[in-house]
Amino acid sequence: MIKKLSILIGIQILSLNWLQAQSKKDFQQAQFENSLQLPASFVFADSVVKKYNILERMSYHNIPSVSIAVIDNGKVVWAKAYGYSNDSLKIPATINTMYQAASISKSVNAICIIKLVQDGKLSLTMDIRQYLKTWKFPDNGFSKGKDITLSNLLSHTAGLGTSGFIGYPHNSTLPNTDQMLDGMAPANSEAVKPVIAPNTKWLYSGGGTLITKKILNDNISADYAALLMQQVLKPLKMQNSTFEQPLPARYKDHAIAYNNEKKPIPGGYNVYPEQAPDGLWTTPTDYAQFILSVQSSLAGKKSLLNKAMAEVMLKPVLAVSNAALGVNVKEVGGEKYFFHSGTTLAIRASIMEALLPEKEWLY
Repeated sequence: MIKKLSILIGIQILSLNWLQAQSKKDFQQAQFENSLQLPASFVFADSVVKKYNILERMSYHNIPSVSIAVIDNGKVVWAKAYGYSNDSLKIPATINTMYQAASISKSVNAICIIKLVQDGKLSLTMDIRQYLKTWKFPDNGFSKGKDITLSNLLSHTAGLGTSGFIGYPHNSTLPNTDQMLDGMAPANSEAVKPVIAPNTKWLYSGGGTLITKKILNDNISADYAALLMQQVLKPLKMQNSTFEQPLPARYKDHAIAYNNEKKPIPGGYNVYPEQAPDGLWTTPTDYAQFILSVQSSLAGKKSLLNKAMAEVMLKPVLAVSNAALGVNVKEVGGEKYFFHSGTTLAIRASIMEALLPEKEWLY
């Protein structure tokens, strides 16, 4: 009888704790959903700060869907999707709906390279010309005689142009990596080349990130997507993520991209064969695993990177820039953050103010 009573009391306590946790989660979600504000730059000092509901804002801006994951104290505390992944067919978005990650793909590309450095397969400080076996770096007066490293490419301090890429419509003839690097048809982007001297300033270059893909292809694996799956996505249990371009048909639950008039992009989305700078498909919940991995590494816990390499990843390369390897870093009120954002033709993704090592918002 006493044993049965103890078990009953235990169940009641567990139920109460679960209800309290669920209540806190519901409160956090409701607080977020009804507390959206305009950026500070749009608010006058004497203005009354107005708060908005997320669904109202989505309707106002013609946004079909939003997906969010929140990390607190080292775990995902809640995740939620709003709206429709396919607005035409009224298919609801879920937390498993995949979105194009755009430029926050660069952060995942970076951790893959840093992991390979940790494993002794690459170096962050070796001149990249020694790694380029099937493509010749286009030296000119800005770069000739000057070393350019993987560290430079990952931090946008290599002095390269080609800031980004616009993607390709479905059923287009896709260029290979060399054609994209050289700006040759059918590529729709300019050639990647030095436009300032390396190590002088920060200059955002998706083209530089594309060169890191070429280095991985020449030295580690010809299949970039498979390499990223093996080195990062699978170990971090990012089960709804891939760098495959175009997205294979087996991935059914993905968001359709829409223009400003809420009209679907032909084919549902643009294709990004560059992959490393912009090709990741993922979910906020999946991407949170990348964040948690970096946090665990910084705390000295077993993760993808060891503590020393995580610190290297988050250290700015130039004193005049906040750009680290694949992410930006900053300090506000004595607290350190790392962050990145990205935009494709019609999808926006961000790591919002990722605090080290306590709380993050991703969407």
